[in-house]
Amino acid sequence: MLQNDENKRFEFQNKDVPAILTAVLVIALFLSYFLSKSGGPNTHIDAWLLKNVYSLARATEYLDGKNFAGLLGMGYFTVFSSFHLVQMALNMYFFWVFGKHVETKLGAPRYLVLILLGMFLPLVALHFDVIRMHSDLAYVGPVYLICTIIGTYMVFPPIPKSKMAQREVRQDKHQIFRRGGRPDPLDKYTANPWIFVLTFVIIQAAFHFWITLPKPFYFIEGMIGFETVDLIPCAAGALIGYLVGLALEQQATAALKESPMTLMAVKRYHELLDLDVGHEQALAGTARTLGIPVEKVRVWVAKNKGSMRIK
Repeated sequence: MLQNDENKRFEFQNKDVPAILTAVLVIALFLSYFLSKSGGPNTHIDAWLLKNVYSLARATEYLDGKNFAGLLGMGYFTVFSSFHLVQMALNMYFFWVFGKHVETKLGAPRYLVLILLGMFLPLVALHFDVIRMHSDLAYVGPVYLICTIIGTYMVFPPIPKSKMAQREVRQDKHQIFRRGGRPDPLDKYTANPWIFVLTFVIIQAAFHFWITLPKPFYFIEGMIGFETVDLIPCAAGALIGYLVGLALEQQATAALKESPMTLMAVKRYHELLDLDVGHEQALAGTARTLGIPVEKVRVWVAKNKGSMRIK
C-alpha cells in the first residue's frame, strides 16, 4: 500500500481508462459558446445569455409554471455558457486539470454522479442567495461545477511520481550507496495541489472584475447585469465535492478497519478479475492464495463491492 506521508492518506488506484466524461465537459463548454455566437463573429451574446442562463426572474417564472424542463435547460446553460472566449478557454483548462484527475480516481459512474450533483445543487444555493440579496443579475460560467470537482480533488490529491517511487524502489543487496531517482519534470506541479486551486481562484476573481467593469478598460469590456461567481454556491459546491470524496474514501478503507487480511483478499480478488477470470474462479483463487475459506472471501468481497481500490 502507498500512503502519503503528509496527510496519512492511502493512494487509490487510477482507472486505466480515458477521461471521456471530462472531455464531454470540455466539449459542452465549446458547444454552448458556439451557440451563443451562432449569429456571427460580431454578435453580442448578452441577449442570448439573458434568455438561457440563471436569473431570479427566469427561475421564478419556471418555478411558478412548474416548468421543470426549463429549469434543467437553464441549469445546463448557466454551467456551460461563457461570456467571452477567454473565459471558455481557461475553464476548459480547469475542467481538464481537476476533472481528469478526479475521473481517473473515481471511475466514470461515480464521476457522473459528482457532475450531476455539482451542476444543480450549487444552483439551488445560488437561488436562495440571490433571493436573500434581491439581486437581478444573470449568472454565467461553470465555476460552481469546478468547485465541486475541486472538493473531491482535495480528498484525492495527486502524489508526485518521485514520492511513489521512493516507496516502490527496492535496494539491491550488493549496492552500497542508494541511487537517487531521476526527477520527474511534473513533480513541481503535483507536489502541492493548492497551486492549481490558487490559480483557479485568481482567474475566477479576474473574471468577476472583468464582467462587472462599469466602462471599457483598455481592450476589455464588461457586461452590466451579469456575474460569473457567487461565494455561497461556490462554498456549497466545494463542500458537496469534499463530502462525496470523503464518503468514497471511507467506503474504500472500510476493509482496513476489519483486518489487513481483508484488504489483501479484496486486492487479490480484483487482480484476478483483471486477468479476465470469472467471479467464482477469482474467489477460489484468492482463497487458495491466502489459505482461507472461499465463503469468507465471498463475504469480504461482497462488503467491499463497488468501492474504490487501494494500491
